Amino acid sequence: MRILVLAPAYHPLIGGAESYIRTVATGLAARGHDVMVATDGDRLDAPVDDTDGQAAVRRLLAYRNLLDDPTKLRWEQMQFSTAGELAALVDGWGTPDVVFANSHETAVLGSMVALTYGRPLVANFHEQEPERGPLGRGRARLVYAALPVNALVAGSRFYYEKALAYGSPLETTHHIPHGIECERFATEGPRRPDGRFVIALSGRIAPRKQQDFMVRVLARLISGGLDAHLVVAGRAHSSDLGYYERLLALVKELDLEDRVTLRQDLALDDMPGVYRECDVVVQPSLAEGLGLAVLEAMAAGRPTVVSDVSGLREVIGDPHVGLRLSPHAEGAWAEALTRLAADEELRARLVANALSTVRREFNVRRMLDQTERLLEGVRASWSPDGSDPVG
Repeated sequence: MRILVLAPAYHPLIGGAESYIRTVATGLAARGHDVMVATDGDRLDAPVDDTDGQAAVRRLLAYRNLLDDPTKLRWEQMQFSTAGELAALVDGWGTPDVVFANSHETAVLGSMVALTYGRPLVANFHEQEPERGPLGRGRARLVYAALPVNALVAGSRFYYEKALAYGSPLETTHHIPHGIECERFATEGPRRPDGRFVIALSGRIAPRKQQDFMVRVLARLISGGLDAHLVVAGRAHSSDLGYYERLLALVKELDLEDRVTLRQDLALDDMPGVYRECDVVVQPSLAEGLGLAVLEAMAAGRPTVVSDVSGLREVIGDPHVGLRLSPHAEGAWAEALTRLAADEELRARLVANALSTVRREFNVRRMLDQTERLLEGVRASWSPDGSDPVG
């Protein structure tokens, strides 16, 4: 198949959506499919024409000139400035068999591509609470129920139920659990002890992820006599810069500058090293659609402590796999982490059970098998009038 992937962000940027689409794109390309990833190239030090494994990557940049052109209608360009670049890409590369959109905004763009070239559209969404944004309910109804999406891939039960709630047809909504490459994150065992207890928190720096909560928990651990350190791996997007500044101020206020490491320079390929150099991975989020960083930590053989919220319950469904706590109880988190730091046998039991779970239930091969079958089914049953959806 010739698969056009539309992704607003892609490797080397890190995040759940970015990790997912990279795994799908490179995995399908390795299976012999012709995969082209069209993504944003703004503010990113990477080639415009690139390859990732056997997948081609094209980073779009020309739209910036249209946005800055005073002779153009700004509102029109905000909606359609990438259309010309994308049309030229398709015309030069070849008409795709399937368009695969990895976000709400690329589903809108992908609809135009699919309708222009008479091809089916498949989508995968990672937005946890789109209804909370401006015009959010209308946006959710648009992408789930109104756009010509021939198949929607939901990477977790959380995303599956959200899609159905907003009108995605049952017969075209498919639950395909996210999978990760366990071998990529595998380690040789626990970190070599040096007296410190190193905690890692991976994910976008944003209020929902609660990095500030974890900084306050760290202060409790230190005041209790534990030589604890926190590594925060993730970027702050433009919409979250205020939160990032408040996070820095909190670290300074609590006199933790030598205990907290903020890493915004990391790519997916750097994450195995982050997990190797920590003792435990935490995810204190207020909401998660699944928690790919937790799956990565499980594959890396690191015990996890996570929030007791719906998406993370799907990953840590058993207390023998990881610890689930209220995302508001700083004291409970401090107690749990203190216990883990002192109990090597507990850490080992959690790691063994987590490894078994991630290899069995979140296997990348199974995800790629199911995704490949779905795309082939969409292509085989596709009719331009949309009368024969995949069930």
